[in-house]
Amino acid sequence: MSARFRPRILKRRPSTPRNAAGSTRSGTAGSPATDEELQLLTQIGYSAVIRGLIEESRPIFEALKICAPNNAAAAIGLALGALIQGDLDQAIAILKRDGISKPKSGNEAKAVLMIALQLAGRQNEADILKRDMVQVGGPASQLANMLRG
Repeated sequence: MSARFRPRILKRRPSTPRNAAGSTRSGTAGSPATDEELQLLTQIGYSAVIRGLIEESRPIFEALKICAPNNAAAAIGLALGALIQGDLDQAIAILKRDGISKPKSGNEAKAVLMIALQLAGRQNEADILKRDMVQVGGPASQLANMLRG
């Protein structure tokens, strides 16, 4: 595994010059990551997957599972890696188990699941999901409309 893709523990950065100089802040060790930090981590993970660095991206998505348990981004990233490797059943299982029920990015996970189901030849399941997704709005709905064609 490449060290450059190994995620570090996410902590808030010191916000004052005094804190930056090395004083300790009580109660902040292990603070939750900010939305910006989680978004950056997600983008790095997706970028690694797209470049074919599937195994190197896995620790990033495992960290996201811990840092953002209500977000489907980790499941989407792991599923995309499985899709790229041709493991459609694994991608579908990941999305169903860890993605589509999440309050944040759950609809995006459903959109990726639609694609995976179609690629796996499971057209009936994909059609049911497409009908449901057309109603939700946003990018996931646009993808469902496009796939209904």
